[in-house]
Parts: sequence; C-alpha cells; structure tokens
Amino acid sequence: MEDYLRRVKSTLGAGGSDGTRIHAVLGGPESDVDSVASTLSLALHLSQKEPSSGMCVPVLCVHRRDAAVLPEDTVRYLQSVRVHESSLLWRSDVDLVKLHHAGKLSLTLLRDDVLDSSEYRTLASSVVRVVCRHGQWDALEEEEEEEWGASSTAAVAKEILQEAAEHIGAALGETLGGEGGAGAPQGD
Repeated sequence: MEDYLRRVKSTLGAGGSDGTRIHAVLGGPESDVDSVASTLSLALHLSQKEPSSGMCVPVLCVHRRDAAVLPEDTVRYLQSVRVHESSLLWRSDVDLVKLHHAGKLSLTLLRDDVLDSSEYRTLASSVVRVVCRHGQWDALEEEEEEEWGASSTAAVAKEILQEAAEHIGAALGETLGGEGGAGAPQGD
C-alpha cells in the first residue's frame, strides 16, 4: 500500500502534466479508521481492476489542517497496515476542481454527502459512482449493524465481493461452455 501511495503522490506531484487521468476516490467526512480503510481499499481495488484508465487516487475528505491529529485508532490502523501518515492524501492536497476543468478527473464518492452543494454542482459531470447514497446509507446502517457493523468499510467490502462474484461467475460460465452450453451442468 505504501508503494502505491508513493506512486500516486509522485504522479500528483508532477502536476499530472503528462496527461494522466485521475480517478479520485473521495472518502467519508471523518478521519476515523472506517473512512480511511474504506477509501484506501476502494482506491487500491479500482487501481488494480482498471490499471490502464489512469491513476486511482484515495483522497481523504477532511482537509489536512482539520486532521492535524489523527484519532488514535486510525494511527494504530495505519501502523498495522504499514502506511505512514505522511503518505495519505487530503482534500487540500488535490485540486479536484482544477482537474475537473482540465478534463482529467473522474470521481467516486464513498458517500453522497461528502461534497457541499456548490462543489457537487461543479463536479457532478465527473462523478462516475457513489458507493452509498443518503437513503441507502441509512438502510445499510440498519441492515449491516447486526451482520457487519454499520460502516463504509462494509459497503466497500460488499461492492468488491459482489464484483468478484460476478467475475468468477462469468469466468466459470465461460469455462463450462456458457449458459446451457455443452459441458454446462444441467438443472435438476
């Protein structure tokens, strides 16, 4: 993860002058373990899933000055996954509006409430995915609380696992000769 974050920072440090498209994953409104882990996990997943579509960048929604002191649990989490705090990217590190106007931005929002209304109006055409919408977030909290615990990490894990299941199912169907094809198992 640390190497991935170094590459991301290097690309952004170069100003994206090489024409690299940036796919930013904008995390939740807090710098807690849940938000940090889900933002990093989803960005890494997307960068591995679509490596040729540009640089996937995990951006913590909080501005660096607002997160001068990370919560103790977040610091312990980062230590456990061997990520140094200085490797994290914050809202103040990435000019989303500038990237949007340059035509270099696509954006995944962890939650639909991470952009204020004026930012959303400006960046709306760059948003390609919202992991949890406001109404879905409330339903997810109720549904997941018993099973997973209400968290954005649970939503990201579900999304990644769903994509993996679809990929495996498609590969298995192809291997078995397609749906109903020769070699495909027959129903009872």
